[in-house]
Amino acid sequence: LGVVLLSLVVVTGRGGQVSLGQAAYAGLGALLTALLAAGRVPGVPEVPELVALGLAVVVVAPLGLLVGYPAIRRQGLALALVTLAVGVAVSRFVFAQPDLITGLTLERPAGFGPDRSYYVLELLLLAGAVVTVWALRRGRTGRALAAMRDHEAGAAASGVAVPALKSGVFVAGAALAALGGGMLGMGMQAFDPNTYDPVRALLWFAAVVVLGADSVLGALAAAALLVGLDAGTQGGMA
Repeated sequence: LGVVLLSLVVVTGRGGQVSLGQAAYAGLGALLTALLAAGRVPGVPEVPELVALGLAVVVVAPLGLLVGYPAIRRQGLALALVTLAVGVAVSRFVFAQPDLITGLTLERPAGFGPDRSYYVLELLLLAGAVVTVWALRRGRTGRALAAMRDHEAGAAASGVAVPALKSGVFVAGAALAALGGGMLGMGMQAFDPNTYDPVRALLWFAAVVVLGADSVLGALAAAALLVGLDAGTQGGMA
């Protein structure tokens, strides 16, 4: 979940764009990982789980343009509605398809089956995601993102390619969300459409914004808060 929320740091904290559909990309990452690992993609042989996760990220990342392109000319409420509409559409017309999800299971990678071993793998992937997002604050790209977030017209006048940068932000966000979603699926060892419901995307966005949309630590704290709240609903946890 921390990796998924880091995608919001990229899109909202760094890029200044509203995205309420990250759950869709996370769900697509989990679904594609499960389908590839099970050999249920036509014309593609069964592949190891980690390879399936990597392929899922590569496939889902360009789908960020579904939101990134409309975002070029939209801001505020209009952009929020577009991103939410994409999330709802994917949830209703992809995740609810019986042919895709019936009997679909997802195993953990070889050598990472036990909870402790898989947790180590999760920490390694999380560390890679944290370093990647942190690097976006530095150098020419970081300055361009800050300029676009603060004032798009001024950034464009300064030579920043705002349309391309917006699209790139959504592509990077989709890739991170797909990675986190695939990790969630392997952790649960199943694909559960309810985990990637559009309403959850609203909660994820709210938690990240409240705790610091431009902060890597804020995203990790938001993940801990959300997981803690979910655990609190179980008997004996309160």
